[in-house]
Amino acid sequence: MYARKLVPLAGLLIWLAAASAGADDIKKTPLYARIKAHIDGISAIDTHDHLNPFDMIVKPARPGGPGVTLHGLWAKSYFGWIHTLEPWPANNAFDTWWSKAQDSFTNARATSSYRYLLCAFRDLYGVDFDTITPEQARKLNDQIVANYKTDRWLREVITQRANVELVLVDPNWARLKFEPDYPFTVKMFNVSSLVRGFHPSEYTNPAEDPYLFAREHKLPLKSLDAYLVVIDKLAEAAKKAGAVGLKHTLAYQRTLRFENVDKAKAAAVFGRPRKELSPEEVKDFEDFIMWRLVEMSDKENLPFQIHTGHARIQGSWST
Repeated sequence: MYARKLVPLAGLLIWLAAASAGADDIKKTPLYARIKAHIDGISAIDTHDHLNPFDMIVKPARPGGPGVTLHGLWAKSYFGWIHTLEPWPANNAFDTWWSKAQDSFTNARATSSYRYLLCAFRDLYGVDFDTITPEQARKLNDQIVANYKTDRWLREVITQRANVELVLVDPNWARLKFEPDYPFTVKMFNVSSLVRGFHPSEYTNPAEDPYLFAREHKLPLKSLDAYLVVIDKLAEAAKKAGAVGLKHTLAYQRTLRFENVDKAKAAAVFGRPRKELSPEEVKDFEDFIMWRLVEMSDKENLPFQIHTGHARIQGSWST
């Protein structure tokens, strides 16, 4: 039985080897061209993105400085998580920056946080960043600055060159703002901030403050039951605005093991500032709210994305 299954596979491998050996460059064969054309014609859905509104993307790194630059692309990438990038200079001169920044990449060339941008520089700008010269770097920077004068380039790259038909955006800069920023995007309802809603002092960013939402919608918020109503109303608002799912990124702050905590424990925490609570009480409240959020996702028929990534994934097996 196993021999009969292996024969067709062996024949396929022989055919592939022969076909490969018979061509100087497989990428120049009609077969490769047909396969690539078919794959390129398949549109994609980007299920995890943080695509900012265009006015945020082009905001200068410093007042009076340029908008999007080569420095800006690297600074907003994952590169800075594990490598040091030379800051943009006060004189806003690219040559000043590059004279020091070109050495920032020497010890990073084997890391994914460096290499994942190389294909973009190659495919979109025709530049090999591994061997880039100062003259090529200056030209690349000028092209980047020119491309981001309007959002035309951004739209073209995403919808035409990358052939992405839909982008699911996690608005981590404004988690309770649900309206899409582009015609090819929809928002995820990021509920990470809601699990710590036991006290108003937990919130310094109005864009993720459920207490502000409650005041704006004239919803009383004096008890745990009232807080659960606010969460329901937020979900309704998100869905009405076109949000297509829930998401949390709590693996960056805590374990992903959420216990099914009794409501009385959570109610005893509500209304008290963090300084009066033990870590165990805070976790009890967060765990209780997470179970309610999962129930809400089912009620509203909204899928729930749970981000683990390379964050703190202790207990992630329990999700």
